[in-house]
Amino acid sequence: MTDPTLVAVEFGLTKEAELLLLIGALVAILLIGAAVISLLNRWRKKQLEAEDDLTESLGSFRQMYESGELSKEEYERILQKTSENAKKKWGPPSRPSPKVSSSQSGVTQDLSKLGTIEMPKPPSEGDPTGSG
Repeated sequence: MTDPTLVAVEFGLTKEAELLLLIGALVAILLIGAAVISLLNRWRKKQLEAEDDLTESLGSFRQMYESGELSKEEYERILQKTSENAKKKWGPPSRPSPKVSSSQSGVTQDLSKLGTIEMPKPPSEGDPTGSG
């Protein structure tokens, strides 16, 4: 990068003019930074609004189904299409494997290797013993 004092000498700028030039460059950089931050903030808000719209629309479809305005087939078709659209837009959900660390031994285990826990099914209404 060129030394600003050499540029000032080459163009015959005084110290005051050089200072004003540097302040102007600093202001321009700050304005560009503010514009970039503003654009990123606007983009982030759009993403959040799209998520809220999806949640609200699913809630309204659920209400329509519960009130009888939609049949079960129609409701399931809407859920399927909404799920497909969400996957196209945001991709499948990522599920990182949870890690557990023991602070005493310094050992970290991957919980996905431990397997799944099967919960017992609740007893059916007619069978108080829960045997089926």
